[in-house]
Amino acid sequence: MKKIIVTLMMLITAVSPLFRGLFFTLEASAFLAVLALLSFIYFITKFTDKEDIFYNKWLLIFGALLILAYGLAFINSVNPRGNLEVLMHVTGYFVFAIVLYDYYQDKKKEFSIALMAPVVMSAFINALIALQAITGAFRFLNDTLNNRRIGGTFQYANTAAVYYIMAIIFSLTLMYLWDKPVYRILLSGVNTILLLAMLLTRSRGGYIVGFSAIFLFFIIQAKGYRFKTFGSFFCSAVPAFLFMQKVSDQTASRDAKTLTKLLIISFMAAVLLAILQESVILLFSKIMKKHSPPKALSRIIQFLAVCLIIASIFLLWDRIIALFPENIIDRFLKMNMSERSVYIRTEFFQDAFKLISKNWLFGVGGGGWEVLHYGVQESYYISRAVHNHYLEVFVGSGIFGFLAFTSTIILSFFYILRGILRNDNSQKRIVLAGLLSGFIALVVHSVIDFDLSFVSMALLLWAMIVLAAPDTKHRIKVKNSWAAPLFSIIAAILILVNAIYALAAFNAKKGLDLTLKNEFHAALSCYEEALRLDPHNYRYSYELGKLYRLFADVSKNNKNKEVLYDAALNMTKRSISQNPYLPESNRLLIELYNSLDMPIEALEYAVKVVSYQPYYDMNYKILARSYVKAAKYYIGNSNYRTANELLKKCIDLKPPVKVDLKDYKEEASELLIANLQSNSQIFNLLIAYKCYAMYN
Repeated sequence: MKKIIVTLMMLITAVSPLFRGLFFTLEASAFLAVLALLSFIYFITKFTDKEDIFYNKWLLIFGALLILAYGLAFINSVNPRGNLEVLMHVTGYFVFAIVLYDYYQDKKKEFSIALMAPVVMSAFINALIALQAITGAFRFLNDTLNNRRIGGTFQYANTAAVYYIMAIIFSLTLMYLWDKPVYRILLSGVNTILLLAMLLTRSRGGYIVGFSAIFLFFIIQAKGYRFKTFGSFFCSAVPAFLFMQKVSDQTASRDAKTLTKLLIISFMAAVLLAILQESVILLFSKIMKKHSPPKALSRIIQFLAVCLIIASIFLLWDRIIALFPENIIDRFLKMNMSERSVYIRTEFFQDAFKLISKNWLFGVGGGGWEVLHYGVQESYYISRAVHNHYLEVFVGSGIFGFLAFTSTIILSFFYILRGILRNDNSQKRIVLAGLLSGFIALVVHSVIDFDLSFVSMALLLWAMIVLAAPDTKHRIKVKNSWAAPLFSIIAAILILVNAIYALAAFNAKKGLDLTLKNEFHAALSCYEEALRLDPHNYRYSYELGKLYRLFADVSKNNKNKEVLYDAALNMTKRSISQNPYLPESNRLLIELYNSLDMPIEALEYAVKVVSYQPYYDMNYKILARSYVKAAKYYIGNSNYRTANELLKKCIDLKPPVKVDLKDYKEEASELLIANLQSNSQIFNLLIAYKCYAMYN
């Protein structure tokens, strides 16, 4: 039973990238609910069988500390609902890791195959989908592309690139872990497709980190397997590089047949090269057995072979570069500190440090960056993530979460490295070499991107962390009598919360689709159901506020219009109460107040939205318009002094961004002059009246 459960968990982890990488709540919560259900069954089985639970001592401490850190983050959390969701994710990873460690503690080779083989197959399917998408023949795959760049089912090129590289490394590992020619031959073809997809992501960070990880893999590979591994990669790389331009030329061609032919030819070319390699290795092995050359001669031959490879690369460098599509070469040539994707990341990191400096102890809670980065940025941008997972953890959970997470990464690196240095067993060394290279590719690339915001990639990371843990060192036994019931309760909570989130997200997705089709009444019902299931989700109340406002705007019945505006106002206020810093909710509330002729309230939130998002030009137009409308309201109530103060504030507006406020300032100036003249005339009349009274 336990074997079936764990096998299912590994398969779910492997296929999870095919569902938009589990980046969005719907897929992420659904998958985490299923994993929690399997974990629950596993712990119940352990309890009924009266078996103790095993886990690594340090992983237990750091994992618990990370969960505690996100729990403490509620103290300063700006988005409690978002923090709860992240807390559920982190707890889910923790429980997932415990199950894997407990089952595979003494089955490392079996675990490595159970992890790597499904990942390679899933990545192969992912790559095929991504490559077919570039033709444009399948419109439903258009979301996987971004400006000719392959994003695969992640819909994001940079994460797709590191994922394909990890799959290639795992594939090379499996070739010599299984150590059968038929597997090496077939996996060479698979690697060609993976490499083609990786190259056409056009991800510069993916190229640099990915090929560095592969180079590291060759260096630390088990003795006697380095040249074989390089040969296997060479068999895959040659067709991939040769066909890359032709495959790229199929972009927007709508010719899926031609692309399929190119992929089949490249696959078969890699297979033929792999067969040739196997023949050469077999022949060379026979010669070595017959003649048994001295070790010194073997080392000289190996050294000369390395020199020949390096010299060939230098001599053929121009021809190799010529194989790349021009737009890929241009992307590398344009890469410098002033290039947008480079300097914008620098801004992300600087702004993250600003938030950290103010909330370094407990953080601002999960999801806090998404709304608070507007207030610290010095130029306008929108970013759901910091593009550095370590800083994102620090922003969200403070110093305790940051230390717990980074300590887990460092500990895992130490475990793998020590295993490589101390292990003479070639099979274990092959696994550790592949594990370290794949692990480094992911954790290093996560320094410059939000790979680990994809739940699928986070699950893969935690599976590698468990695989990295040694068999017996730091292993502790947790008593079944209390551990199994405790973990069962935690898993049950995860099932309940994630299932509710998934159902709510499903209804919200239906609501969005219906809104895009202009079926607003049906969309309203879906969003109401989503909010009923997930009442603290500020996005659902915001969407309902927009829909109620839409109905109010078109309603011809004054009484009905009033009721709908009131509903829109309540929903928008609810959204803001759940997440005060979201600019969209504040702008919607301003519009509603203006529609209801409540300019003073509108001005209050116009001032707030500028403080929350000071580098968005439209906010200043809203503020200037609100100053004028509020001033008119005060003029109508004969409060000229307050009106003049507001008009002066409008005239004195000096936004830090380029925005045209000329019309608003001119109107404010005209009103101010009229007020002053009117006040002057009134003042003169009062003096005249007093003089008349004195002399009469």
